[in-house]
Amino acid sequence: MSGNPWFPSPACRSEGRLQLFCFPCAGRGATLYRSWKELLPTIIEVWPVEYPGHESRFREPSLRNVGQLVEDLVDSIAQEIVMPFAFYGHSLGAIIAFETARRLRQKYGLEPRQLFVSSVRAPHLPHDRQNVCDAPESDFRRELQVYGGTRDEVLGNEELMQLLTPGLRADFCMFETYDYQAEPPFQFPITAFGGMTDPTVPWYRLHEWSSQTTGNFRLHLLPGGHFFLDSAQPTLLSLIRDEIEQLPTSTVGSVSPNEGQIHLWRISLQRHVEDIPELMTYLTPDEITRANAFVQKEDRIRSIVTRAALRLILSQYVDQPPLTIQIGYNDYGKPFVLAPLQARQFDFNVSHSGDLALIAVSKGKPVGVDVEYVRDGRDIDEIASLVFTSNERQHMRSSPEKNRLDVFYELWVRKEACLKRIGLGFSGGPEFVDVLPFANHSNEIRNDVSPFLTSLKPADGYVGAIAIDGGCSSLLCREFRRA
Repeated sequence: MSGNPWFPSPACRSEGRLQLFCFPCAGRGATLYRSWKELLPTIIEVWPVEYPGHESRFREPSLRNVGQLVEDLVDSIAQEIVMPFAFYGHSLGAIIAFETARRLRQKYGLEPRQLFVSSVRAPHLPHDRQNVCDAPESDFRRELQVYGGTRDEVLGNEELMQLLTPGLRADFCMFETYDYQAEPPFQFPITAFGGMTDPTVPWYRLHEWSSQTTGNFRLHLLPGGHFFLDSAQPTLLSLIRDEIEQLPTSTVGSVSPNEGQIHLWRISLQRHVEDIPELMTYLTPDEITRANAFVQKEDRIRSIVTRAALRLILSQYVDQPPLTIQIGYNDYGKPFVLAPLQARQFDFNVSHSGDLALIAVSKGKPVGVDVEYVRDGRDIDEIASLVFTSNERQHMRSSPEKNRLDVFYELWVRKEACLKRIGLGFSGGPEFVDVLPFANHSNEIRNDVSPFLTSLKPADGYVGAIAIDGGCSSLLCREFRRA
């Protein structure tokens, strides 16, 4: 015990070299991070934060304003800092960690070595979910179910919910009334984590954390939903440990994917229109001829930017000039590396639609990726009859009318990602692969190889999917930008 109510159970160690202050999410307390003390290396001191009204401080009134909580916390946390430190915050805890880092900078000139955030949109983005902190009880409990952190038996226990609800509502009020104010970005690294199947925080809203630092930024997506920190704890702690052990010299860099990891690059095509003359210098004469063969200007831009980006990305992994990389294509259009030899250890796949392209890179494992811009006006029933299995068609037909378009596109991208993983297209036959079930975000499909399969939302109006042989420990999401 530290004697400080904000930190009821710090892991003080004689060999400690860095304090990791951990900020809980709504409805949880310091015990959320209890196991981290034993699972992280002894050089890392885990300091879970306890908010008023939670767990060991349950007799105190809960706070309903982020600013007030941070102002009450900042002096206490400054007094406990005795070595280099870092912050980790989950969901609401990430916003509180972010604002605490800002206040420490303003008041004491102190800054963490690194900020880890998870399962929450970047702070400057507007709140995009229904406000429920003062909503009727039925609406409030439905929102809790969406997040998935409250077990059904708890939600169904009226006596227990009467005890828990006031504190939960106060936490949701903090989140929903949070008032972001612009300040200069940090210079230290920020690493964001998200659940691959979290319905509340799509990937691109996590990536916006990159604008809060001039330093390095990483985004990892891990298997699981909003509370992936429980379901994917070993992978999460391994990534945190690796980044802390690399401080202060860690870089975004071009480190190769680890076993079972996918590097997923997102490319905004229109952002690079002004770069077309430069990007064409990275293309072979054959690739330029192929691009110029497109009649529509948008198609030419898409071809040039995507192919140049692919070469520039691969060149980072093999430390070779882009034009020395020889790329071939199979009969169905899947690209692969012919040379140099060291680049052949990587498998990659490319997809583009509308203004967006995705490039997935893995090491030694076939990978497929697909992205589609969701647009109405297509005869989805006719298309489904050509490319979906009978199970998939039945699933789509049985979906509510308002959801059928979304169901169609999710089936489509998942099926195409699976087929592209093994080097085929839809001409391989609709019965070749069945991507059901997926209604509960299952990562299992029925076919001969049973790869890992997950859906993504890479941008508003888009849906995507990734398939890889043998499982995926995490996705490291990157944004392709020219300097």
